[in-house]
Amino acid sequence: MIEVTIKVKEHSTDFSTSKALSRSARYLASKTQDRIAHGTYQQNAPLTVALKRSSKPLADTGLLLTSITYRTEADKAIVGTNRLGARINNEGGVITAKKSRLWIPAQRWVKKLVMGRGTSGAFDYLKKRGSVWFTKSAVMYRTKKGKPQVVWILKKSVTIPQRRFMYMDDEDLKKIRGYFKEIIYESDT
Repeated sequence: MIEVTIKVKEHSTDFSTSKALSRSARYLASKTQDRIAHGTYQQNAPLTVALKRSSKPLADTGLLLTSITYRTEADKAIVGTNRLGARINNEGGVITAKKSRLWIPAQRWVKKLVMGRGTSGAFDYLKKRGSVWFTKSAVMYRTKKGKPQVVWILKKSVTIPQRRFMYMDDEDLKKIRGYFKEIIYESDT
């Protein structure tokens, strides 16, 4: 889970902060989705662009965008996502193989096959339909009459650049403070 939390300190007044927290959470969730959809980020690697058929970072299936949720509690509002890969995309970092190497789909149809069957299921599927063999840096495949083609690229690690979408900036803080000022004003009138 990756999240941003807005926490209200204890206060001795008799007004409720729930309305301001709710508005703040909705605003920040919307702002986060806007950053995902329209933010300016380091470009994807050429292979990623080929697999996605798009050069837009953070936008592949739309699942990250729709995974942004919010909730409020008595003294806080929480905006976040539990989407796999969200944290590494937001913070950047290195993904290292747990065993020998990472298997990175080299073609769109292989990526779809992996999404449906998992890596080992996709590998078994290809073995049944043709020849599969390993080179130092790739898994190759050939149908009985086809040309050899790279189906997975093998790497010890990959570096994911930071593409921050989950944060509050000064503009966000100003907007959220405004929601709380409104409830203070309403309680005084």
